[in-house]
Amino acid sequence: SQKLYRHHTGYLGGLKEVRLDEDTLVRALNAWLPEDAVVLEARDVPPTFDPRREAVRRSYRYVIENRPVRPALERDRVWHVPGELDLACMQQAASGLVGTRDFAAFASRPEAEGASTVRDLQRFAVTCSGSHIWLDVEANAFLPHQVRRMTGALVEVGRGKLTPEEYVSLLEGPPGSAGPAAPARGLYLMRVEYADPIFARALESAARVC
Repeated sequence: SQKLYRHHTGYLGGLKEVRLDEDTLVRALNAWLPEDAVVLEARDVPPTFDPRREAVRRSYRYVIENRPVRPALERDRVWHVPGELDLACMQQAASGLVGTRDFAAFASRPEAEGASTVRDLQRFAVTCSGSHIWLDVEANAFLPHQVRRMTGALVEVGRGKLTPEEYVSLLEGPPGSAGPAAPARGLYLMRVEYADPIFARALESAARVC
């Protein structure tokens, strides 16, 4: 059956109403997109659907390359930290942030005046595979730059500049005081979940370095 899709694209010159089935829409969009972007699936949703505000859970992964020699092929996909990091201390510190807390100290600025800065951090895992250190975080939502600031400060723990207890106490600081923010290049959005699943793939990403 034909379904009505409303989408905006600079390539097509503005807002268009196009009657295409889901598979045809995917092929049409991919024909216009640049090589580094691709649509995997399309689904029909109500006009009132807000993909950002209706998400119930988001998962991010931050990738650190921890070795003396800088990366070559992955230079724009990871954060290179040459000095040895204390993985056990980082794991202890990360676990201390899990829970429903006010993360204003780890945010650059509120999204809107008076907006809540309380978030439910459900997972903050630190694992290692070879020279890669993976920081996996999962929450109902995140504040601007929250994951990057949590990562930057956590690396300070790994370097021995902060104890795990001092890391957790950063939550008590004023807004935007915790950090420094890690570079954007190591951050990946891995998964977005909704109360009613929309996509068979659950919007799951698979970054090559992961």
